[in-house]
Amino acid sequence: MTLTDHFDNAIPPVFYHEHQSFLDKFSEVNKEVSRYVHGSKGIIDVPIFNTKDMKLGLGLYLIDFIRKSEDQSFKEFCYGKNLAPVDLDRIINFVFQPEYHIPRMVSTENFKKVKIREISLEEAVTASNYEEINKQVTNKKIALQTLFLSITNQKEDVALYILSNFEITRQDVISIKHELYDIEYLLSAHNSSCKVLEYFINKGLVDVNTKFKKTNSGDCMLDNAIKYENAEMIKLLLKYGATSDNKYI
Repeated sequence: MTLTDHFDNAIPPVFYHEHQSFLDKFSEVNKEVSRYVHGSKGIIDVPIFNTKDMKLGLGLYLIDFIRKSEDQSFKEFCYGKNLAPVDLDRIINFVFQPEYHIPRMVSTENFKKVKIREISLEEAVTASNYEEINKQVTNKKIALQTLFLSITNQKEDVALYILSNFEITRQDVISIKHELYDIEYLLSAHNSSCKVLEYFINKGLVDVNTKFKKTNSGDCMLDNAIKYENAEMIKLLLKYGATSDNKYI
């Protein structure tokens, strides 16, 4: 258990709390809540308690806070003999924002799979979910769609997987359409894979000197590589005879 949410040592300002009607009863303590629970080191100094010690830890920190508070009416309320369970809950959630973490739940392999909705092809690609990809890619048309998604999402592993499992031709690549970008642009965009690009070049799927027709019309892949300062891609393209009108080459 942590005394605050998401392992953050700082208690948020009082107006974030849900028990606003409860807080309105007090004046001084409202100013005291927004603070570090422990020390002054922020998130690197967060009190964490195991299941054995969490009640004791919460109690001691709560007592320490109440004792240091200058709000007399708040102190009297906390020390009241007729304090109801709901009042104690409000005090704890006002002074802290405890969060329970259950690592034992995530350390087991005994999970029940609950299917909430279908996984889209793009989600399967971005997650490198090969089980789902294999389930959905039932023909070459879908394989080309998957290849396109892997290039646009810069998923090198999925792109190479599709290329190694399907016979992709130059005509197939020409059939891949994008509203804004040519396939050559996408292959040489920022952080694009040199391995995927080299595969396309070696198999004759693209020409290294093809001019873009859409975004950055007239430029070529080498221009992109230069713009993004991708030394590895520049070297690769020059190796395969790429040229450019760029005066800085």
